[in-house]
Formats: sequence, C-alpha cells, structure tokens
Amino acid sequence: MRRLLLVCLSIAACGDGGEASRATASIRVLGGLTPAAGVRVHFQAADSTLVLSTTTDANGVAASFVEPDGSVSVIDPFPTEEPDAAQLYTIVGVQPGDELVLHSPSGISSAREMQLELPTIQNATFYDVRTPCVQATVAASGTRVPFVGCADRLDFVIIPYSMADNPLGWLCHSDQPIVENGTIDWSGDTYDPITMVTHTIVNAPPGAGLIVNGLVLPSGVVALDMKGSVTNTIVMPGLPAFPGAIPLRTTAISTMATAVSIREWGALSSPIDGSPAASAGSLVFDRDASTLVGRDEANLVDAAIIVQDVPRRWRILAPARDGVAQVPRLTGEASEFFPTADAVVNVSGNVVSTTAPYDALRSHWAIDDPTYVAGTSGLSVIWKQ
Repeated sequence: MRRLLLVCLSIAACGDGGEASRATASIRVLGGLTPAAGVRVHFQAADSTLVLSTTTDANGVAASFVEPDGSVSVIDPFPTEEPDAAQLYTIVGVQPGDELVLHSPSGISSAREMQLELPTIQNATFYDVRTPCVQATVAASGTRVPFVGCADRLDFVIIPYSMADNPLGWLCHSDQPIVENGTIDWSGDTYDPITMVTHTIVNAPPGAGLIVNGLVLPSGVVALDMKGSVTNTIVMPGLPAFPGAIPLRTTAISTMATAVSIREWGALSSPIDGSPAASAGSLVFDRDASTLVGRDEANLVDAAIIVQDVPRRWRILAPARDGVAQVPRLTGEASEFFPTADAVVNVSGNVVSTTAPYDALRSHWAIDDPTYVAGTSGLSVIWKQ
C-alpha cells in the first residue's frame, strides 16, 4: 500500500446544486463542541492561486468551488491570549465534494458532572475511569466526575486496581449519554477477568522502551495500561473484549538522536518490530520550491508524515508523493506565516510517518489528538526531531 505524507507544521462561494455542488468543498471548524464562527479561511488552487477568502458562518462552516488537489487554510481558529501565538492550519490535497472538519478537542471549557456507581471487587483500593476525553481515579460509590471537552455520548473502560497497583479486571460500556447532574449506575455489573500477555521487542535500536496499550473506540481513543523500561520482553495485561473496538499499541524507544514511538492499530504484530525507529529521519522545508522534503532518509519515499513546530507557527496536513509534500504559497493575511528563510528551513517538533489513509486523516483533523489513527489497521512512526 502506498503511504502518504501528512504534515502538521507550526512554522514560528458555494455552488447551487447539480454539477456545481459536486465541485465545492467545505470545512467546519470546531473548538470542542462549539462551532468557530467568523474565522478567516482561504481556498487555494493546486498552483496556489487564491480562489476565495471568506469566513466561517454561525455553524463554523466555510465553502468554495474547488478543483482537484487544492488547499484550505484556516487563520488562527483557536486564539489564545499569549503573544505571537496565532497559528495557521492548512489542509492540502482537497478534492471537490470534501466536507472537512478542523477540530480542537480542548476548545471547550464547560464541564458536565455525573455521579458514578461502580461494582466493587475484592482487593480493589481504587478504580480508574477511562474515556477518550477524561481519565479519573474514583471510589466505587458516590464519586462525581466532571466531563470536560467531551461529546454527548462516550465509551467507558473501568479498571479496578489493588494497593500494589495491579489491575484486577475490566468493565466496558459503550455509547453512554453524558448528562449534567446525571447518574451512571453500573453497580450490578461484574468485571471481566484480565489475561496477561507477553510482549517482545526485536530489531530495536539500543534504549529502553515504553509500551502503552489502548483501544480505538467509536467515541475516541482510550489508553489502558503502560509499562516502562522495556528492553526485550515485558508481561502486561491484554486488552478487554470491547465490541467494535480496534486494538492500539504504542512502543516508545529512545535513541541517541531522538525519541521514537511505533504505533500499531488493528492486527498487532508479535513480536514488536522495533526497526522503524532506526529509520526516523529529518525533514526540511524548501521555501523556494514550497515543499517539505526528507533530507536524506529513504524512509520518506513512501511515508505519510505529520510534522509540528516548524518556524512561523504554520501547521500543514499534506500528502507526499515520492517523499515530497507540495504545499501552497500563502497570500493575503496568511502570508505572514510563510517561512522567511531564502532556501531551506529545518523542521522541528513531532514528525509522523504513517500508513493511515490520507483521505480519512484529511476529512477530520483533530489537532490535539496525538494518535494519528485512521482506518481499521495501520502503523505510525512518531519521532521528535
């Protein structure tokens, strides 16, 4: 399968129906659950020509006629009070008919509190509540949990722990409504037993590893358990049987040059192949060509990449072909985000090489989500450059 290049950089008129409607693309900007209205949006053609400069409506939506492989740039959609903190988000490879979403899950501050009533289990001293948006440690009965930045319905995994910090079982519930001052009563349920699994890392560069298990659920990703200082083999709990969930495993490996994480979802390999960590490499921005290019690493030829923290606070999501991601030259209000260097700018921050389908990643860009998971199976290699 051809991999694509995703890049998330921080560099310091609609149709009327019929054929016209199929030639439009839209983007919806959400801060948490709230539409971001009045945000400036630029639609550009593949050759960087500005097609339309507009703002999002009350629903956080902007739309324009587009031709294949255009781009959409959203200017400072999630403003803060910090000086010089404005950011630009650009999605490349936009197609007619796209209905894109740019989403900041942390953009909502209001909380809805609910009371939890959980089943008890022998030897448990505390209970962990895991959801895609909230993780809390609670007592079995009477604990009120604030759900901040969460959707209206959530998937839950409950894990009781012993005094020695050992997990004692799993309790899974899906599609639970989140209602202010409501009560979730699962006190009559029973916990499923935990099965221990041995993980082995092979072909990894020298350095201790960290393994994190999780699940990709309909409402998001839940991290379940982690073990540190893994060099070759570690025994840890397997994953619970959660209907419709996709298994997720992250293996973090530290090298002399960088910290690398290998993230797998779907069919998890056994043993864990650590060799992708050795191929993590550098990325540069060529201002003259307006491209992102791997400096001298062959691993970028068929890679999908997400990059953060390139100079001028410009974040880009873009497909690459043969290791090169073409990005638009910015115009108007967005031009201040374009790098001022004459030739090549070193990219810093997180770089992600992933097999995730670009169409799926492009359609919903959750900017604060570090998982880069799309589709039913895949592999991501994330390194700090």
